[in-house]
Amino acid sequence: MKIVPLVATLIFLSACTEKDTQETSSYPNEFEIFCDKFTDLVQDEGYSDLTPEERSQLLDQSFSKVVNTSSDAYLAWSAIKNATPSQRAELYSDAAKSVGNTEWECPAIKEFADQVGAN
Repeated sequence: MKIVPLVATLIFLSACTEKDTQETSSYPNEFEIFCDKFTDLVQDEGYSDLTPEERSQLLDQSFSKVVNTSSDAYLAWSAIKNATPSQRAELYSDAAKSVGNTEWECPAIKEFADQVGAN
């Protein structure tokens, strides 16, 4: 089952970065950047012509250009894109909360998370 390794990864990320999160205000902003990139993707006119895997590749290319690939938001994205599609939106929210971004929401992810990633 894909969810067990994913949850373990998120817990590990949370444990490893809790101190860093308190000292650095950029962590919540990375989740906002992820939301912006995700929203840009789903609003693109070619979105419906792409497979979930192609959408994932485009999002990864776009997101990795603007954040460090060792950031919490990027690591969460890397793991969650492989999760069961119906669980992705909740997992993204949980990942943001685990690094102190308790108010984070992304309407595009709530609606389209199951359509972007490995299926």
